[in-house]
Amino acid sequence: MLIELQSDLVLNLDAAVVAPLIPLQLAGLAAKGLNPVLSMGDEQFVLRIEELAAVPRAVLGKTIGSLKSEREALTAAIDLLLFGI
Repeated sequence: MLIELQSDLVLNLDAAVVAPLIPLQLAGLAAKGLNPVLSMGDEQFVLRIEELAAVPRAVLGKTIGSLKSEREALTAAIDLLLFGI
């Protein structure tokens, strides 16, 4: 499963910036801050932000939920990956 990380303001672009979400029970060790555990419904996932990529929007499937409520953890993981803060 992938999480699209870019703003809704750029939905008209041909590519989307994404990172994998791995079910918690399959994720193995997670680096604090870099790989936050995110909840969607009653399931938990580990964000693998270090596997950030741009993919053609055409390969993305349907949207199954939103993690907007996890904005703080998402922003912190991106900041750690890109800026070391």
